[in-house]
Amino acid sequence: MLTSFLCGWYFYLAILTGLMSASAGPRTWVGRVGMVAAVVALVSMPLQYWVPTGLVEWMGQLRIGGDIFLLAVGVIGLIGGRRQDTKLIALIVAAVAALPVFLYYYQPSA
Repeated sequence: MLTSFLCGWYFYLAILTGLMSASAGPRTWVGRVGMVAAVVALVSMPLQYWVPTGLVEWMGQLRIGGDIFLLAVGVIGLIGGRRQDTKLIALIVAAVAALPVFLYYYQPSA
């Protein structure tokens, strides 16, 4: 149940980081970091269901690393964004990216 929820959550994060990237512009460094974050969020979706054979013992670290990166992108957009709409989208990205980090450390019914 939580896996399906997080898969949709990462899709939502991919859309938000893409919006942040489009708002900042593809030539700015905030826009480029937003594009990388959108790719990270899209890659995180299938990793919720499919785990490569050689990476079973590293999946926890890979997932939390991607989640912390998405959270950092939101904070970077807040600090480095020049336009107000970029900062607003970055605030939403930071808030949305905090949930998977929280769920990594607080695992309900584990």
